[in-house]
Amino acid sequence: MARLIPALPDRATGSERRVLDKLQRELGNDWIVLHSVGLRQHETKRWAEADCVLIGPKGIFVLEIKGGSVRCEDGVWRIGEGEREYRKTESPWEQAMGALASVERQLAHADARFRRTLTGFGVVLPDVEFDVRSATIEPKVLLDRRSFREPIGRFMDRLSSHWRERTPGNGHWRDLTTDDIRRAREILRPDVLRLASLDSRLADAEERLIELTREQIRAADRMASNPRTLVLGGAGTGKTLIAINRARALARQGRRVLFLCFNQLLAAHLRRIFQSDPDLARVDLHHLHGLYQQEIERASQWTMMQANTGSDAFFDNDMPRQFQEAALATGMPPWDALIVDEAQDILTESHLDALDWMLGDAGLARGRWHLFMDDRQDIYRRADAQRALERLHAAHPASEELRVNCRNTRPIAEFVSRMTGLGANAAPEADGPVPEVRFYRDADDARTQLDQCVGVLVKQGIAASDIVVLSTRRRERSLLADVAVLGGLPVVDVRSSGAEGLQFSTMQGFKGLERRVVLAIDMDEIGEEKWAAVHYVGLSRAKGVLWVFLPVAARGRYEGLARQMAETAARAAEPAILTTL
Repeated sequence: MARLIPALPDRATGSERRVLDKLQRELGNDWIVLHSVGLRQHETKRWAEADCVLIGPKGIFVLEIKGGSVRCEDGVWRIGEGEREYRKTESPWEQAMGALASVERQLAHADARFRRTLTGFGVVLPDVEFDVRSATIEPKVLLDRRSFREPIGRFMDRLSSHWRERTPGNGHWRDLTTDDIRRAREILRPDVLRLASLDSRLADAEERLIELTREQIRAADRMASNPRTLVLGGAGTGKTLIAINRARALARQGRRVLFLCFNQLLAAHLRRIFQSDPDLARVDLHHLHGLYQQEIERASQWTMMQANTGSDAFFDNDMPRQFQEAALATGMPPWDALIVDEAQDILTESHLDALDWMLGDAGLARGRWHLFMDDRQDIYRRADAQRALERLHAAHPASEELRVNCRNTRPIAEFVSRMTGLGANAAPEADGPVPEVRFYRDADDARTQLDQCVGVLVKQGIAASDIVVLSTRRRERSLLADVAVLGGLPVVDVRSSGAEGLQFSTMQGFKGLERRVVLAIDMDEIGEEKWAAVHYVGLSRAKGVLWVFLPVAARGRYEGLARQMAETAARAAEPAILTTL
């Protein structure tokens, strides 16, 4: 299977998608298929675009793709029908020839080796049988409806033979090596070009997302009149931000407020925010199990528990129960209000008993609390979660549902939804780069690609602090187990205090946090239902740029998801008028 770059065409018409899909499926893995290639050195146009450029052992070929009806009247070419019809004075063959000349110049100017590379062009008309003949029409380079169902290899053989016969210097062309193919791809579609003005694009997107976040904060106003609230919302809908806002408002009222979250990294991140805000500085902020351990140690009961640490039962049942005994022994004072972020991770009877204790005599039934959760991020899937929810609903809380994603750009939000099958909140208005999927042959190839990608990001002015590598595995079991440097940056654990460099974290450990750029690795299980929540958590951390690295063995499962994405996008885009010629 050929490599299609970008993996998911976001602007292609339905006909172009069918052609690209056929090329990707039927060409060998030694071919690269570039689509919508910008041409900066066109002879007659300030800016032009090639529908498709094929790079492989036999040479480099430009394809002009025309969907729908095609006809020429009085020297004017008409493509499509009715309102979708557009007109060109150039024939598809002339457009392809002009695009090829631009591609040849770009290649030869960048690297002399490509002056001896076979090049040519072809025209693909997948929806019509085209038998018109004229001086400007070359039938030998045409693939129309009659031959479209044939193996694409036949067309490529015909194209290669034609241009070997027609091009001066016949017999002197050499086949392209793997290195030649890689180099040609870098010239025609380099990473640095695809990420041009990336920093400014991300800044523009973030400005729009900030506005959406302000819209979400208004939901906090409705919480002011309700002592108890269950807030539901997907990744990026602003749950943590609203939780902070609510904690600040309660603290200003003079209440003793406890803010809890499940993730240690999120707690550390929030602590820095709370310390810089006079109102939030009065709020007690804890990682849930950290609070348990603190109180158990105060009661001098921690030593006797350590023998049982590590199991799910210990964290879900033993610790919260021992906390209650310890709190009774130490005389721990209750809080007036309780805010819990990531509440989907603590839905057990034992955890709720502990929360009940923290609210004193009022408890969960009559106390003041606001719980924020997303069942799509419930990576632990506890058996008694439903009973715990029923207990919370028995306290008659108000319900608040957040529907607008205010973290991710639209391409990322849609990609995450379809790659995990977990649905999505309303797509944000902020646009941004399309997520990219890169396939690697083995661990060494993966590390090489990661190193190149990080290097590109650094050259584009993206700070190391804006990038995170997220894995489904701990570092010692990940692709980066023995990697100390990527793209010139030291790789450091996200938990390392004060360490500067490219941060690494598990997806599970990064819940509640975000970065402008996410590089997702070790996702061999893409498409498997039991991994969907973990992948959802990891991929949704990306605010502006998302690159996913997958082993070649996972290509089939990914392609199935990708085709679903393409079909959905195609249906949403119809009817569409081709405007990129």
